[in-house]
Amino acid sequence: MIIGQQYKILTELGAGGMGIVYQGVDVMLEREVAIKRLRNEFSSSPDVAERFRKEAKIQARLRHPNLALLFSFLKDGDSFYIVMEFVDGTPLSKMLPMPWKEALPVFAQILEGLEYAHSLGVLHRDIKPDNIMVDPQGLVKVMDFGIAHVLGSARQTREKTIVGTLEYVSPEQISGKELTQRSDIYSLGILLFELIAGRLPFQAENEFQLLRQHLETPPPKLSSVAECPPFLDQAVEKATAKAPADRAPTG
Repeated sequence: MIIGQQYKILTELGAGGMGIVYQGVDVMLEREVAIKRLRNEFSSSPDVAERFRKEAKIQARLRHPNLALLFSFLKDGDSFYIVMEFVDGTPLSKMLPMPWKEALPVFAQILEGLEYAHSLGVLHRDIKPDNIMVDPQGLVKVMDFGIAHVLGSARQTREKTIVGTLEYVSPEQISGKELTQRSDIYSLGILLFELIAGRLPFQAENEFQLLRQHLETPPPKLSSVAECPPFLDQAVEKATAKAPADRAPTG
């Protein structure tokens, strides 16, 4: 199947809340690409489509070794597609847990990519292991910048739901307050804990309990569930502070 007269879909790689991801090829440039088809519930709204176009325009400015490049945003028939760099690697979610000495170089690359994006005023808004790929040479790529924001805006219009993935959302995301770079920092703190511990810091029986914990409960010390030095306890504690002003300003 050819879309936009330039991109050929080869095989399906997976499906998620926003759509289906395919491996494809740019037939003009003869390079591999990842093609993400948006679900019809998002494609059918002109307002959402325009927000996606604007987000894609912003993301196209991001050029950093630790960020997946966005090549194109296009419409073909009734469907919208995002064409991105194809990363031949493993999702971070399939590499957990990691010994802390191995985890730190991976985490450092995530920080470098996010610090660059933050310096341009671009937030991620949905940091989680499934949105981070590691290639066979150990190069880390952060994926899907800004997409959660657009999807969340569409959902909030209809359903009053939360932008982002509940296990990683910051207190201000839950409260519907303005998001800043510090919102990404909170999610990074949750990610760092999970990366080393192999489990999330908050264990809840339902979504309500989980949101309450994000709002009110400090995470357990990382060293209580995994072998690590004290400075990592301090890093997680600072990153996951409930008040944004108590967190580091950026990666």
